[in-house]
Amino acid sequence: MFVQNFRGSWNRLPFDRKYSFTDCWLRQKDEQLPDRQLFQESIRRLLLVYALGENRRYCSRIPKEAKTILWLHMTDHIGDSLMRLSPVQLLTGRTVDLLADDKATLLFEPGGWFRKVMRLSDEDLRLDDREYDCVILDALHTKPLLAKHRLLKKTPFVSQNDFFHYCRDDYNLTLCSWARMEHLLNQEVDDLAGSARLVMDSHTAFSRLPAELAIDDDALGIVIGGREEYRIYRHWLQVVELLLSRRPDLQLVLLGSENGDAPAREILDRFPDRKIIDCINKYDLARTAAVVDKCALVVCADGGLLHVAGAVATPTVCLFAQEYPAFRYTPSDRFRALRSEQNVNTIEPEAVVREVELALSGSWQTWEENT
Repeated sequence: MFVQNFRGSWNRLPFDRKYSFTDCWLRQKDEQLPDRQLFQESIRRLLLVYALGENRRYCSRIPKEAKTILWLHMTDHIGDSLMRLSPVQLLTGRTVDLLADDKATLLFEPGGWFRKVMRLSDEDLRLDDREYDCVILDALHTKPLLAKHRLLKKTPFVSQNDFFHYCRDDYNLTLCSWARMEHLLNQEVDDLAGSARLVMDSHTAFSRLPAELAIDDDALGIVIGGREEYRIYRHWLQVVELLLSRRPDLQLVLLGSENGDAPAREILDRFPDRKIIDCINKYDLARTAAVVDKCALVVCADGGLLHVAGAVATPTVCLFAQEYPAFRYTPSDRFRALRSEQNVNTIEPEAVVREVELALSGSWQTWEENT
């Protein structure tokens, strides 16, 4: 029955806890909304499911006979999209189309992991219930439910998160997504933690841009700027000074969006004769991923380009504040990490450079499931 396990579902992982790496998940009280609030939100969403009649279409598992699937994905956070869409790799042998917000559609080209890549913003978008055997929704939340009901009213569907409140940072979203897909497929994945990795498809840009920019094979990418103040590192100039004093011939590639313009200009003005390529706010996401792919190592604070680097298998040195590295990386990643309890700016430039030197020598940290 659809409501059989509703009680407490907003605070419960949407799969059986059979892996030891989940033992430390969902333990931070500051990440948890009041239970009363989550209960009220979930009741409202439950009533919406019934009001739309979608309870009759809900499936607890992806039907074995479902060969053509639409993945309806609604978020504009690059990192979250990469982590939540990564288990498409477990759907090999089925035809999967992606219907998503604009940013997520920039991560994938048609004909790769997804047969089609469609934008929710397309006003001319029309879908046929006869084309799909199943729809995957992010969660049993208002926006995905309404979108599914509008576009494919009669098609059966599953949900990645059901009523689980996934907007929190005290668990590993990539591993959670993989474990949930394993559950939805009702199959065992050999070494799930070791298999889980991010992917993207933007290979048209990969073949051209790095050559045009003349990026060296040992280039170091530095991601400047960010969206949230406590994760915006303000000491990149000092890091660059230390790096170039030790490695004067090192090529640096500056990456980031428009809020990185000012600190990037400061670095370029300070070192006008060094090998520094300015890619700040110059390329779309696919071309930025191509640049990241070409770099030997990317140094960054926790953010979207950390996950882009993971998706193209470029190793990283990452600065974390409050969040734990084990909740962002998986065992397949090559990384070194630094963490502050409050703000990345408490991390000294000298410490960043030490980690960069270790990474450039091929020394990587071991992923630990317990934080």
